[in-house]
Formats: sequence, C-alpha cells, structure tokens
Amino acid sequence: MAGGAQSSAGSQPSERDPSGFVTNPPTTVVKVAETARDDINGLLGLVVSYNMERQRYLVHMTKSQSTMAFKPENLVKGSMLEQYKCQWQQLKNDPRVRQKVAQYLREMQHFVAPARLSHIMMGCGVVLLLLFYFVGFMNTIMAVSMLALLAVIAGPDIVAKKPPALIAQNFPNRARVRIEEMVPALRGKLSNKLALGIVAFMVAMTLRTLYVSAGGRSTRSAGSMPILPRPPTMASSAAAPVDVSILNKYYEMGFQDAKAGAEQGSSIPATDIMQAELKRSLESANADDISTRGTISDDSLYGQDSSSYDAATAPPPSTSSSSWFDSKNTASMTNAMSMFYLYRNVMDLGMDSSTGFFSIAQLAANVQHLELWRQGLLAMSVYRVLRIFF
Repeated sequence: MAGGAQSSAGSQPSERDPSGFVTNPPTTVVKVAETARDDINGLLGLVVSYNMERQRYLVHMTKSQSTMAFKPENLVKGSMLEQYKCQWQQLKNDPRVRQKVAQYLREMQHFVAPARLSHIMMGCGVVLLLLFYFVGFMNTIMAVSMLALLAVIAGPDIVAKKPPALIAQNFPNRARVRIEEMVPALRGKLSNKLALGIVAFMVAMTLRTLYVSAGGRSTRSAGSMPILPRPPTMASSAAAPVDVSILNKYYEMGFQDAKAGAEQGSSIPATDIMQAELKRSLESANADDISTRGTISDDSLYGQDSSSYDAATAPPPSTSSSSWFDSKNTASMTNAMSMFYLYRNVMDLGMDSSTGFFSIAQLAANVQHLELWRQGLLAMSVYRVLRIFF
C-alpha cells in the first residue's frame, strides 16, 4: 500500500521529470497552453512519461486518443473541473471502454430478454426519482447502496441463472465472504449464520429508515396548516356617530380665517353649546380612526371565529421512533454506516500487508493520495462520527 501510494503521487521535479507530472499509473491531468497551434491549445490529456533526450512530455490526449509530445512550459496542471472533464473524455472516447460497455449491455439485454433493457432502465429511473421525492436524497443513496450490496452478494448466482432455491442456499456463504473482504479484521471470525444476520439487520434498518421517512413526509403533507393566532384588536368603545355637516361647517370657518389672515379659530362662536359640540365631534372622529387602525384582522381573513382558536395549541412532540435517525444517536442507521465506512477505509489504507500491522504514517500518506471524491466521503464520515459526541 505504501509503495502504491508513493507511485500514485507525482514525483518531485527533477531532470527526469521537470514539472513533477509523471505518475504510475498515469493520473496527472494537464492542459495544453501557449503553443503555436491554436487547434490544440486548451486540450486536456494524461501525462504518460518524460523523454529526457527530447526534453518533452508524452501526453495521451483524451479527446483524440493519440499521444503527443510537449515542452514542459506548454503544459499546465488541470484544475479539479478539468480533471473530471478529462476523465469523462477518456471514458467517452476510449474504444476499449466503449467495447466493454457494449459487451455488458449485450449481456444484460440477453439476461432480461424478452423485455427491453431500455424500458427497464427507464423504470429504474422513475423509481429513483420517486424515492428522491418521498424519502430524500441521502436515504435513497442508502437504499441504492443496500441493493448494490445484495446484488454483489447474489450476483454470480443470478447471472448464472441458478434456481432461486440454490441462490438462497448459497447466499449465507457468499455474504460471509463479502463481509470478510470488506472488513479484513473479521476474517475467520464469522460463521455463515452470523453473516446472514448482519446482512438481514442492515436490510431491516434500511427498510425502517425508508418507512419512517416516507411516513413522516406524508403526515406533514396531509396535515392541515397550523392555526394562526388572531392579532389583538384595540377595543373601541361605542362612540356617537360623527355629524359630517358640523365638521364641514367648522372646516369652512377655519378656511375663512386663513383666507382673511385672521387668527385660527377666531370665526368660531364662543358659545358653550358650539364648543361642546365641536369637542364631541372631534373625540368621536378620533375614536373611530384609532379603532379602524387597530383592527388588523377579522373573521373573513382567518375563516374562523376568534373563540375557536386555542392559544395553547403546540406542535406534537417527536416520537421515539425517530431516535434511530437522530444525528446525535450512536445507534442511528446513518451514523452506523458512517462508522462502518470509516473503519473499513482506515483499516484498508493503514494496514501494512507485508507486516500485518497498522501504521499511522502509511494511513496519512495513502489518504493524501486518494482521489478527491474519496477524500470527501471520508471527511463526511469523520464529521458524522464526531457530531455524535459534540
């Protein structure tokens, strides 16, 4: 493992490799730049080797599937997006890959005959979209992973078209072999019954996750919207109606005072009756204005009488069935899968096959040279495990 990690990493710049691009197998993605040919500038390729005599890098061009020689100054290491693009071009244009894919498609068509493989693939796509909608993205990935595990275990017997009874008979032994391959530390410590129990437990927990997720989603969609509380209204006391004619009369008096340049209110008769009448009219208008601005909601907006609203209504407490899927619960299915994935990869990357001992230095070196997507999965698993305790 250690030697493989060293070979997969780019070598240090030297006379044999000035830019440090050469790896074994070839994995360094480069982009052609600043050459005299505009038709090849910007193309992507994989560095194969370095020719010291010609002082040129031999690059496998993934688009044309040809090998070309370039000076070190005409090659730039590809970005992450360019690496994915280069890999896709290699898979798309490599005749060997296309030949293998065509062979697998023919075998699958022969296996599912007389049904059409395209129809089956369309049906699988529809089922996948329904799972995304009803159970969520992460739960769908978990379900697909579980189906893939079952397919890997029983796949050889299914491809051989053995009878169902024989497939079921061989399943415990094949499950034990597959688990021992995934977890080398369990090699020689599992029986067929125990391996079958482990697989059955994982299947049961996956089904439970899907059932609870789908049930919770349907309950939320079928339930009615929560009843909103009615905003408080300002209680308006019964006020006498406003006499518009009186207000118009005093408005006219004020207008005449302003027009004549007299002091405001000088035209109003100084009688007790008129003053009392004005005071009552102004107070009544003010009370009605405050009442109108304070009443924010009514029965027409909320569709119910305020007496039907229960202020103590609260969302129902979460049930204990969701504790298996709580991010803080050690026994949750997602956390258990994260711990299993983390343990398996740590043991594979850190175990020295020559001595049989675990090495932290070898683990660090191999993790550093992993593909970016595998580093991302490991980081996510570490995050989920640490989240249990913090």
